[in-house]
Formats: sequence, C-alpha cells, structure tokens
Amino acid sequence: EMSASLVGSEMCIRDSSMPTAARSGSLPWWKSEDDMKKKMISAIEWLFGLVGVVMILVETYAVLARNVLLVSTPWVDELLKLLFVWSIFVCSALAFLSDDLISLTLLEDRAKEQGKMKKYGVYKMIQYIVALVISGMIAAQLLTIVNTQMTTGEATTVLKYPLWVLNTGVLLGMALIAVFAIIKPVSYTHLTLPTIA
Repeated sequence: EMSASLVGSEMCIRDSSMPTAARSGSLPWWKSEDDMKKKMISAIEWLFGLVGVVMILVETYAVLARNVLLVSTPWVDELLKLLFVWSIFVCSALAFLSDDLISLTLLEDRAKEQGKMKKYGVYKMIQYIVALVISGMIAAQLLTIVNTQMTTGEATTVLKYPLWVLNTGVLLGMALIAVFAIIKPVSYTHLTLPTIA
C-alpha cells in the first residue's frame, strides 16, 4: 500500500512539473500562431483568387462588347486598374511573408547547402532591413498622398470612386511588407527553441 501511494504521488509530482502544453496536448504558442497565419493567408489568397476570376470575366466582357456588341465600356479600365493594384500589392506582401518574393536566392541556397545557417540568417536580415527601409519610405509618401486625396475629394472620371481607394491598395501592401519585415526575424528565434514531444 505504501509503495502504491509513493508511486501515485510520484506520478502526481511528475505530471504537475510537466508544461501545460504537454499535459493538455496543445501546441506551443508560436506553432498556434503559425497555424493561424497559414489560415489567414489561405483565406486572403482565396479572396484574391476570386478577384482574379472577376478581372478575367470583366476583361472578357470588354472584348465582347467592343468587337461584337460594338458598345463602349470606359468603366472597364478603371475597375480593372482598381482590382489589379489591390491584387498586386497585397499579394506581394503575402509573398514576402512566405519568402516567395525577391530574395538573395543563390546566396541563401548556397549557405543552406553548406550548413552555414548563421550566414543564411545574415542574408535574410539584409533582405528584411532593405525591405523595411524601402517599403517604409514608400508607405510614408503614400500616406501623405492618400490623406491629400481624401481631403480634396478627387475621384475617377467614369466610375467616380475616390482616388484614395486606389492608392490605399498600394499603401496597404507597402505597410504590410514593412510590418512583416519586423515580425519575420522574430519567427526565426522559434527554430532554436526546444520542442515538447
């Protein structure tokens, strides 16, 4: 009976000393954040994939209207420009987040093949710093432009939507790249953290 109680108490002590994540079976906090990030990116990619389909349909209608129906469609150019700008710059930010944007691929791949992860990390930091500086400068300039357009109430010729709506897509994309350039170096520290089996 005494041995059984000792074994039981030892199990309780061992269980209480285990981290909460291990006892509950949940993932570490950074892995949960990674899962949320992947779901968010997947949702945004699906949304802009739908935007791409709309762009194709609108352009197809424009060609049909011009060549078959002989109808002028001046609104098509303005609508396509709006959708194109938002798609390009927001998706560029997502590509930067997943390391699919422009990078020092040749140098990074060579460093990884040679197992020189410190050198690889230096290359990535250079990439993030350059992206932060350039996108930050562009975002600052665009913030002034968007603010001016909101004040003056400038609008497009045909659809009459405010011009700041168009430039906000560029501003958002640049701002996201700047934010990701700050966040991404932090994610690399998780690679060195011990994982709980």
